[in-house]
Amino acid sequence: MYDERVSLQDNHPSPRVVGLFKVSPRGQLSLPADVRRRWGIEAGGSVEMVDLGRSVLLVPGGEGTLRRMVGEIVTPELYEELLAEIDDPDLQDR
Repeated sequence: MYDERVSLQDNHPSPRVVGLFKVSPRGQLSLPADVRRRWGIEAGGSVEMVDLGRSVLLVPGGEGTLRRMVGEIVTPELYEELLAEIDDPDLQDR
């Protein structure tokens, strides 16, 4: 279902703040219903979480979705160039 929704987003709308969320004592947070509907995330659906150092990126679609998306954009040469620019050893691992 997510892949079908992505084709609707090809016009790349501007990023928007969805809301402020609190993490529960168990480390959980809830995605608003409108966001779940927009991205086709159903109950029990998967999202990938990416640690960007100072922020976190949530990508709907489950394991491997982000890797596939990035693989379509970033060539191996560009990847190596970008990797060489990272000065945080914790983020440099491959």
